Amino acid sequence: QFSGLLTRELAKQSLNLTEKEKLTGPDNYQAWIQGLSIQYRALGIPRFLEDPVGVSQSLNDPQKAALLLTIRNTLKEGPLSTIAYETDPAVALNTLINQYA
Repeated sequence: QFSGLLTRELAKQSLNLTEKEKLTGPDNYQAWIQGLSIQYRALGIPRFLEDPVGVSQSLNDPQKAALLLTIRNTLKEGPLSTIAYETDPAVALNTLINQYA
């Protein structure tokens, strides 16, 4: 479960992936998902990649927004447009996985 401090840290850090690790399409999906995995492990939330819906359902709105922000900031323009209007981080992640994996 997220704490208030973790929510603020997520919002601040926004998963600093290198430009090469940011999702551009299917060609770098594996590098992107590995980068997310490492970052989420470091933040203590590795379960989000395994069970995005379960984790998302346990979060309040600010926590969901912070988590969605971390996803959005790991994307290049094309993938970002795929989830541009998404408000749930689990739906956003699953959409990206279904589109680019």
